[in-house]
Amino acid sequence: MPSATAILSWAFTLLSFTSRAFAEVCDLCPTPDHFPGDESAKFKYTKGDQLQIVNCSHAFDLAKEGEFASCNELHNNTVICQCGPLEQEPFSCNLCGGDQLLPLPDRIVAQKTCSEWQDIATNDFEMDCSSWQKSLGAYCGCDISPPDFFDGFCRICDDKILPLWNQTVKFLDGSVKTCVQIEQDINTIQDDTSCSDVQETYQGPCECDHQVEYEKVPPKSLSSHGIIVHTSRFLLTTLSTIAVYTTVL
Repeated sequence: MPSATAILSWAFTLLSFTSRAFAEVCDLCPTPDHFPGDESAKFKYTKGDQLQIVNCSHAFDLAKEGEFASCNELHNNTVICQCGPLEQEPFSCNLCGGDQLLPLPDRIVAQKTCSEWQDIATNDFEMDCSSWQKSLGAYCGCDISPPDFFDGFCRICDDKILPLWNQTVKFLDGSVKTCVQIEQDINTIQDDTSCSDVQETYQGPCECDHQVEYEKVPPKSLSSHGIIVHTSRFLLTTLSTIAVYTTVL
């Protein structure tokens, strides 16, 4: 015959099981995909005839285990937990994509180091990130080997990278930009200019036919030659009126 202690233990286990059987399984926060904003906040709830105190972090796990007798009562008590969606980190554009580090942070591209360009890209619009990666990222040593890397990207030199990315183009209003900056611009400016028109305009000034030989990666900086582009407006909006001639500045 079982002892009195064993009987009491069995009765307590049965009572606990019965209590759990009639409990509800729910989320601590009433709205799906919401989480407690203040995990350390505490609230009271009744379990059987006992008053319990629990913090919001622990309650978040207990709710899924059927600890609480009523989901409605739980949600009324958890206002103090300040439930809400998880805060998303602001978008940050990495020139090399993902968490990859710049292979050549000190390389000079368009009068700035690649590290400086990374800082600028980080704070730019998310929609322009791809153009940063396929222009400045490509010239800062990032991996461009995937066959689809340049898909959807208008390249001045058609199917190859700029041989002289630090080549400068001077516009009639006196402004000057390097070919790599122009390549980045034409892929962020939304207008009706076709890629073929852009290539026809800038392949000469950017010397796409220039032959550069290097073992693995281009040198950190190439000498810049001045190219003057006569245009009625800055950049690309009236390509049909552009006349191009070159001169060494």
